[in-house]
Amino acid sequence: MDKKDIECKIKEIFKKKFFLDLDKMRKEEENMSMLDPSIGMMPRDLLTLFFELQECFEIKFEEKDILEKRFDCYSDIVSLIEEKVS
Repeated sequence: MDKKDIECKIKEIFKKKFFLDLDKMRKEEENMSMLDPSIGMMPRDLLTLFFELQECFEIKFEEKDILEKRFDCYSDIVSLIEEKVS
C-alpha cells in the first residue's frame, strides 16, 4: 500500500466519523494539531481515530508509537501508518 492509498483511507475515515473533509485542508494544517480550533477535533475523537485506524489498516499501535510521534497531527499519522503497513 502506498502513501496515496493510505491518505485516501484516512481521509475517508475523517469524512465518515468526524465530518471533516481533509481534501480542503491547507498544506500548513497538515502539521497542525487536529485539536486546533481551526480543525475542531475533540480529544475523545483522537481515541476513536486510534481504534478506527487500527481496524482499517489491520495494524496495532504500540505505546511508543503514540509517545514518539504526534498522534494529533495528520502528517505524523500518515507516516506512522506507512511504517506499520510496510
